[in-house]
Amino acid sequence: MQFSADVLLPDGHADLTLDLIQSTGTTFGDGSMHRLPGFRAARQRETYSAAIGDANAIRSRLNLLAKLRTTEVYMATVEKNTHGSWLLVENHCPICAAARACNGYLRRGAGFLPNCTRR
Repeated sequence: MQFSADVLLPDGHADLTLDLIQSTGTTFGDGSMHRLPGFRAARQRETYSAAIGDANAIRSRLNLLAKLRTTEVYMATVEKNTHGSWLLVENHCPICAAARACNGYLRRGAGFLPNCTRR
């Protein structure tokens, strides 16, 4: 298939992802679906920690994290609150369909983010 045809065809990633999620649950049991978010979170934690590396300032660490999350299509930005705290804002959720199909996906998968910016 030619890549130039991509603009003419609908993006089927969400449908494929949902089908894989449902097939995994059906094939390996519901328990298998509850282990996937933790596995993905561990891989992301490793990737983010390696990429953030030795950045010292919290703003630098957060900006690097936002950049990484943006490459994953979360469209992330960093804002400083009037109270001096920082806010990582994600303006898009590329895994919304997966989160709806696999109850608890977001809850188990995103808990590692604060650890990525700690020293």
